[in-house]
Amino acid sequence: MKQITVAAALLIISGVLMFAQKKSGNVEQSIKSMENEMKEAVLKGDAAGSAKYLASNYVRVYPDGSVADRQQVIDDVKNSLKYTSIEVSEQQVQVTGDTAISVFKASVKGTRNGQPLDGDYRGVRTWAKEGGQWKAVAFTSTKIGGM
Repeated sequence: MKQITVAAALLIISGVLMFAQKKSGNVEQSIKSMENEMKEAVLKGDAAGSAKYLASNYVRVYPDGSVADRQQVIDDVKNSLKYTSIEVSEQQVQVTGDTAISVFKASVKGTRNGQPLDGDYRGVRTWAKEGGQWKAVAFTSTKIGGM
């Protein structure tokens, strides 16, 4: 009887672990999908589309060290950010509870305030669950190889 109880407990534990792993995988895919939607919107200059997943308290740290809030980022997409291509690679998403961190490399071509942005960047975006939905709360990027 003791062996059956231990076996049943192990079976339940492995089922819970498999469910948690599958759930985490689904979150990772959802985050990657939302990031791709945001990228496509920015490429089109679609400020509303690029802001769809931004939290109300969103903060952006640009590679030059300047900081922007949600509205400033939306305004940048409307007025000063112009991308011709963004190729994302090396993307990894780590999920811990109601927080997810996406780290990726992006090869970018475009301008901000008329200044070229061309180059490779490492980006880190932090996501948090708000009201049952994932929202981006922070994003920073650094040019690989310096400014």
